[in-house]
Amino acid sequence: MVQLLGVEYTARPSGCGRAGHVLSEGLRSPSEPHVARSGADDGETRAAHPHSGARYGLPEGQLRRHAHTGVRADRGAGRGRGDHLRRLQGHSGRIRPSLLGSRNESTFSAVIFSVHRTECRGRCEADDHDEGRDASRVGLDRDHGCGHGGSERAGERRLRPGALHGFRLRHGPGADRSAQVWCARPSHVLSERRPVSVAVHISVPIAAHRPRRTVNISYAWLKSVAPGLGDSPEELAERLALLGAPVEEVTPVSAGLKDVIIGEVKTVSGHPNADRLSLCEVFNGEEVVQVVCGAPVIEEGGYYPFAAAGVTLPGGLELKRAKIRGEYSNGMLCSEKELGLGRDQSGIMLLSGDVSAGQSLIEALGLDDVRMDVEVTPNRGDWLSHVGIAREVAPDGVAGVALQSIPGASSLDLEVKTGEHDVSHGDVTIRIDEPELCYRFLGVIIRGVKVEPSPQWMAARLRAVGQQTINNVVDATNYVMMEMGSPMHAYDLGTLEESSLIVRKATEGETLQTLDGLDHKFDAEMLLIGDTAVAHDIAGIMGGMHSSVTEETTDILIECALFEPKSIRRTRRALGISTEASFRFERGVDPEGHLPAMKRVLEVILATAGGDVDGPILEVLPRPWEPSTLTLRPTRVEQVLGIPFESAELKALLTPLGFTVQNGGGEGGDLSVTVPGYRSYDVTREIDLIEEITRAHGYDRFPDDLAPARPTTVPDHPLFQLEDRLRIVLSGEGLFEAANPAFASEHEGEVELNNPISLEESRLRSSLIPGLLRNVEYNFARGVRDVRLFELGTVFHAAGAGEPPREDLHVAFAVTGRREPEHWSRTGDALDFWSIKGLVETVLSVSGWDDASEAEVEAGEVAGGSAGEAAGKLFVRRSSITLMADGTPTGAAGQVRPDRVDAPAWAGAIWAMELTLPAEPAVEVTPEYRPLSPFPGVDRDLALLVPYDVSTSTVSRAIRDAGGELLEQVTVFDLYRGDGVSEGHRSLAFRLRLQALDRTLTDKEVDRMVKKIMKRLGEDLGVEQRL
Repeated sequence: MVQLLGVEYTARPSGCGRAGHVLSEGLRSPSEPHVARSGADDGETRAAHPHSGARYGLPEGQLRRHAHTGVRADRGAGRGRGDHLRRLQGHSGRIRPSLLGSRNESTFSAVIFSVHRTECRGRCEADDHDEGRDASRVGLDRDHGCGHGGSERAGERRLRPGALHGFRLRHGPGADRSAQVWCARPSHVLSERRPVSVAVHISVPIAAHRPRRTVNISYAWLKSVAPGLGDSPEELAERLALLGAPVEEVTPVSAGLKDVIIGEVKTVSGHPNADRLSLCEVFNGEEVVQVVCGAPVIEEGGYYPFAAAGVTLPGGLELKRAKIRGEYSNGMLCSEKELGLGRDQSGIMLLSGDVSAGQSLIEALGLDDVRMDVEVTPNRGDWLSHVGIAREVAPDGVAGVALQSIPGASSLDLEVKTGEHDVSHGDVTIRIDEPELCYRFLGVIIRGVKVEPSPQWMAARLRAVGQQTINNVVDATNYVMMEMGSPMHAYDLGTLEESSLIVRKATEGETLQTLDGLDHKFDAEMLLIGDTAVAHDIAGIMGGMHSSVTEETTDILIECALFEPKSIRRTRRALGISTEASFRFERGVDPEGHLPAMKRVLEVILATAGGDVDGPILEVLPRPWEPSTLTLRPTRVEQVLGIPFESAELKALLTPLGFTVQNGGGEGGDLSVTVPGYRSYDVTREIDLIEEITRAHGYDRFPDDLAPARPTTVPDHPLFQLEDRLRIVLSGEGLFEAANPAFASEHEGEVELNNPISLEESRLRSSLIPGLLRNVEYNFARGVRDVRLFELGTVFHAAGAGEPPREDLHVAFAVTGRREPEHWSRTGDALDFWSIKGLVETVLSVSGWDDASEAEVEAGEVAGGSAGEAAGKLFVRRSSITLMADGTPTGAAGQVRPDRVDAPAWAGAIWAMELTLPAEPAVEVTPEYRPLSPFPGVDRDLALLVPYDVSTSTVSRAIRDAGGELLEQVTVFDLYRGDGVSEGHRSLAFRLRLQALDRTLTDKEVDRMVKKIMKRLGEDLGVEQRL
């Protein structure tokens, strides 16, 4: 997204050189200041030599626009114009990777740049929180070419725009020699624009939608929670990887801070040559050195991080003794951002507590720690805390987890006051209006707190996990969240006008300014926390600015709630906000952990901010949470994992993870397992327990070979087997599978969609053939004459009022063109009715129906039944058949009417078929081996008079049933209508082949078999032998 703003012109008219065109002059042009090592010869406006360096002018030629004074002339011949008008297509070899592309690993982070050619603006990238930004860092603009001199060297620190930390443009679309030192200069009307535009940071949904998968864990903090943990950070990373939580990175928190010490500012005086700089005398523990500092506020006698000349900071900045505006600076007093300890660069970092000059900053701030970046899968929300990780790695599991005591904390014995819908204490009321979206809400009032910076031990812990310290109250809530995994929020009680918190849905268009300073507008489905008129918090995501805790706050209300994960995810995506709280709520927060977390945060706040608890802990609980109990069968564990486990072994593996295991009393030593609250989101089935057993046992301890007890492959459902058979058979017949969307137009479907994509896709399809015909038209449009397509898919039919639509699985095909590929040795006849009949019979043979057949198989017959009516609308009359199963029409086939397809004149007839497949198909008979007979067979021909209402396939099946094991083959070889055939009948000739496995059949045996067959045909079908 690019924000395009207008131009703000200067108050005075443009001077010389601002007209916007380079005019031909007799004098030699000056050298181009933007091109490395350029001389006077590189500044002329004649055409550039193809093999020379960059030129100041554009190549001369006809119909060229005048050179723009703001266009850098470092292109050289062959690179095309910089302007988009009449530009060349370019050369792919010169295309460089996109700086802001999402697929480039070296790209910049997502930020919106304002293309803003305005004057008197800075070019520094705006911080996320820059309310207190030092005004001296805003660039000072100068007029171009009005006596200010040439470009100054990069090493001198004068009143110039501040450096853009972490942002470099190297070897871009400029000279291919040394990189240029670009100075940020002002915009001129009709002239140049700034090298780097003002960067505008805003909260955009793109960044919020990026999936986050990791959590920062402090190694020292983890060891304090799991006292018996003896692994090194590297060993712990290997263990976590085997448990399913790989560690992406192990980083010392003190990286780059080894040489940074504590400096004491003795005196502060103004810089003689700069109004916004100060001269500080800093004691480094050994001597007093002079430091030039640009911070607006520096306290004499204060202690600050000090980096002497020669030290390299975490950002890669190497400090040197430099002369700044005539005064030497022998080091640097550092801010949090420069030290990599936070994002605040508004001022240098003032240290408090028991520190001394010359002391190591790592020792003073407790930064001797290691940060582990642990990858967490979405189903393991319990791992998003130090206690959650400790349950997995502590020597004794859950029993080995113990919270470290808080310095200065005293024990608390508080009552809990519970209400189903609301609860009150004094003038404070808590209520839940949306019990389906908020399952639990805890609140407690503390009065008389003193809001100030956090103590060193808590600030060190938060810095170790990448959290920025705010104040002792806010930091306490973040501390407990990172430690125990339960997000919570602190409200300034004095700002709550109605002294109440209501969990409710937003009113349409309601707004709130959040803690990040942005205004958000809500729809009626978003969950908020507020009173009846004003919102104070986006539930589970971020608090509001007006109710935040500040230095003037004395009374606070602490909130800890349990929200429905899907609601939080939807709101977070819609607003483009992603926070530590939403990250945890979306993955599931322990429903049993709120009360322990609330007591823990009270200990921290009372120990660091003082105050007194006013009343009991207030709890609104619409529906109490009940733990789930699962049955675990050791026999099933053995079947899945391939190795046997005794009941006692299973109990020993699950108990350290927090599961309560008891004997189930069933056969085979079944166990009854109660799932703890923090695993209630992902452990819901027996197979989930088996997965936990696998992790606890260790993936690396399973044998490499497949044990005999491992179960064999479970066969697929018969319906899936049927689909596979149909795909194999139809592919073998030369058809290609198509996959069309299930949406259809109003004329092609019965079930109407509530929110259709378009009018052409407003229904769910009731047939597969229309989609296949569109595929045929697509091929016709591209000159393809021979098309053979089939599809397996679901169709939908409307049911009764208030009932869901009926879904059926269908198979269909559409074919057109030649029967065989064109070849010089054959004529290549087109597909006809008999070709389609054979294909239909092939489909019916594997359709899963016990008794499937075609009605009226001969060409020219009219199909009957409901399927026949549908065929009458789609197929050509007297060229269609009805497909029967168990005596009921289940499909149709035939030639598609020409008006149903947009076909060219050269296209042949299109044939199609559609068949409903059974919901419970017949099990396929397993082929059995049968030896071939070594004795000769006997052929016998029969001419039969068959009524028109009896199909050929019906006669053939009756002959097979009557012939038994001796009948090897039945073939139809003739059809006759005419003289000698009674009315209502036709003559069909069948050839029967009879053969025995143990003897040669005699004529008497064959005659007896023929009589038996004829008797069966006459009694069942009314078929007579034609003499």
